Amino acid sequence: MQTYFSKNRYLYMGSAFCLTIGGLFGMLMVLAISQEALPMSADVLVSQDRGFEAAWHILFRNAAVALLMISGLFLFAVPTLITLFLNGLWIGAVITSRLLDGVPFQQIVMKLLPHGIFEIPALVLAGAIGLKGLYFYFMPKKEWASHFRFIGYTAGLLIVGAVVEGYITARL
Repeated sequence: MQTYFSKNRYLYMGSAFCLTIGGLFGMLMVLAISQEALPMSADVLVSQDRGFEAAWHILFRNAAVALLMISGLFLFAVPTLITLFLNGLWIGAVITSRLLDGVPFQQIVMKLLPHGIFEIPALVLAGAIGLKGLYFYFMPKKEWASHFRFIGYTAGLLIVGAVVEGYITARL
């Protein structure tokens, strides 16, 4: 496992970089728009559901995003790059919008941290798998077992993140 991570470290860094650049653009976008022009507060975007139903919905949504990113393995990383950027854009826009609404930074961190420590690494991991599509077809050895194992790690992180978000974060 250590070898796989070290061999693919640039993919993980690239995945995190795309997510971060999207986040910065999301922040800049919200700051550039007049607050009166914003159609809704970020509260509308956050589900008030709790428990199993919320966890299931969150897991389904995040799994669809992760699968879209992983599909980049077969589609020359195009959907991966777009999805990483758009997810970062959304995260940055929501955080900035909440800050402009007067929500203290500590409260935002407390709402994101419990599930974010699982979901963000899962997104970066899925993104790294998808970014491998940039050169996947030119590799003599495809390492299918490693890809499936890391897809499993991604699924595990998403499941834990969804349960934490549905049962813990929703109550904060």
